[in-house]
Amino acid sequence: MLKFKLIGFAVVLKSLLVNTFNPAPDEFQGNRGEYSKGALCVIENFPESSGLETYQDSLLITHNDSGGQSALFVLNLNGNIIDTLYVAVGNRDWEDITQDDKGNYYIGDFGNNSNRRRNLVIYKYNIVDKQASEIHFSYSDQEQFPPEKQQMNYDVEAMCWHAGKLHLFTKNRGKKLVNHYILPDQPGEYRVSPEESLYLPNLITGADINRSGNLLALASYGRIYLFKISEDNTFFKGRYKALRFVRGAQMEGLVFVSDTDFVTSNETGKLFYFSKKDYNL
Repeated sequence: MLKFKLIGFAVVLKSLLVNTFNPAPDEFQGNRGEYSKGALCVIENFPESSGLETYQDSLLITHNDSGGQSALFVLNLNGNIIDTLYVAVGNRDWEDITQDDKGNYYIGDFGNNSNRRRNLVIYKYNIVDKQASEIHFSYSDQEQFPPEKQQMNYDVEAMCWHAGKLHLFTKNRGKKLVNHYILPDQPGEYRVSPEESLYLPNLITGADINRSGNLLALASYGRIYLFKISEDNTFFKGRYKALRFVRGAQMEGLVFVSDTDFVTSNETGKLFYFSKKDYNL
């Protein structure tokens, strides 16, 4: 944790890319705050960073999107891939990765652009014994494969772990509603219904919750949404704001490296570090 903080501070000083982010659209007015952002690195010879997680004290893990290797790539903060962890499962469309408080990683093979998939799965990967178990799920509110265009909101690219549960967020196609689904972090087969929904104008592509469990971040194209998690563990009822980030290309991965600071990755393999300056949600 300390290493991440020190590196983040150095990146911000070096980059001189200090920005005040303005809330947009109207529903975010009055929620002003400041973050500093800096270009961290570019991952070497890597076509697309789809998900992002921390590894050990000061390393990161990422993976490819659909059609890529069934592997997790360990990289340092210079963008060098220093290890490859092969996972003995398929990669139809890996979209995001998260980890629990015991060091297990969860790989979401649930990309579903066409809303036709019925074999949605999350692989629970034990980093010690290198074994993967399977969490299968389906959407109880989906009746057609695919549904009508305005109902095509069964594509998930964002996932995080919190308090023994996996939290999934739809990409918000159709009516621009982000649906929040919750399922157990144990192997099995589950049918899930939306726990809550929120209108957001941007496609949601990544998610993470800080270590204190009180701040949710959702990545999208051109925005990062921050939510104060309510005491009853609901995500969309508390205060929230948007940070504009129009130069980050198509953001895909996001991971907290402290209670306030986080790293994002995009489809071109670029990583950015966001550091708190003077921020209250």
